Amino acid sequence: MIATETGQPVSDATVRLLIADTDKVVSSTTTDNQGEYVFSDIATGQYIVEVEFGQDTNRSEIFSVPDGGTVSPEVSITGAAVELSVAAPATVQPGSTVTVTAEVTNRDVPEASSGLINLSTGAAPLSLANERTSPVFLGFGGNPIPAVDDTVSQEFELIVAEEAAVGQNATLTAEARLQNGDATRNTTTTRTVTISNQQDPAQRFDTNGEPGIQGDEVLDAISQFNEGGDLEPGDVLDVISAFNENNA
Repeated sequence: MIATETGQPVSDATVRLLIADTDKVVSSTTTDNQGEYVFSDIATGQYIVEVEFGQDTNRSEIFSVPDGGTVSPEVSITGAAVELSVAAPATVQPGSTVTVTAEVTNRDVPEASSGLINLSTGAAPLSLANERTSPVFLGFGGNPIPAVDDTVSQEFELIVAEEAAVGQNATLTAEARLQNGDATRNTTTTRTVTISNQQDPAQRFDTNGEPGIQGDEVLDAISQFNEGGDLEPGDVLDVISAFNENNA
């Protein structure tokens, strides 16, 4: 099992089995939801297990695989205590209002007592519809604090200025922070959006915070077309095509 230094299992970590004297990769896999992995039918010899998770990499000591036996090398990873993802449209139009969703996962902050999610737009042309919505303080005002391995999300309404220059890039910066009695853990991420005078149909309907086009978003496109909106048949086909590619 791959775990953090405090004993929390690490899922989706990359694990490689290397020949000790050459570093040649014999096999590679990823850990499951319990942080576990297995390599089977390995020839006798001396090996090293290398684990990679995010920007952290660690190796076990050299160990021997016996003939027909089993061995469990010791190796841990620092791991990201707090994970943060941000879903935002790749392109936005001048004068529009779009939704940005931030998701925070507690990977290794036991008994977190407080925290926050902060979204910063920097300078114009982007601004928050309500500046008082950021930061969002977790554990206050009905905003839950995620337990270890739980995720919470927060939506922010983003306003694009009418005078925004087409072709301009703007950067969103998000921060997540969790705190317990022992320490504070935080992480940041950025997203770049491009000001465009016309939105790609697939991007226009990619609004539910899930990666790629989902079934409900295809239905939204079809519904708007049937109601006589500004969609062309080709626009709906583009959304359906994006759905098929996302679910291939």
